[in-house]
Amino acid sequence: MVPGSIWQVNAGRYNLTNPASLVFPSENRLEPFELFTEGQGDELRRFTEHRRVNFAVPLAQLVANWASLAFLLVSLGLLIAGGLAGSSSAPTGQHRVESAVTNGRTKGRVPACYSPATARCCH
Repeated sequence: MVPGSIWQVNAGRYNLTNPASLVFPSENRLEPFELFTEGQGDELRRFTEHRRVNFAVPLAQLVANWASLAFLLVSLGLLIAGGLAGSSSAPTGQHRVESAVTNGRTKGRVPACYSPATARCCH
């Protein structure tokens, strides 16, 4: 690679590194930082136009991609289901009393969620 246009051809190679040589070089039969070849002009054009460039992806990466999608969908489903289930149980305003606590502001029995640092209940 030399300073100048990416369309400049030198020794049968364009003046831009092929991104496939950076992510999965062995699967694409490339060396790291290998430049686009003259025969890859269409791929170079698609890449510069921010369009999809086809390159080989290892099977392990494909499996990981599908597993990530599946876990995302399950997580979203659980969040939605938990939110819907949680909305039906409105708080009653009653707190369980667990222990007798005495401090400067409160004397006697206080709710288990009481925080002496803030002098408030955490609900």
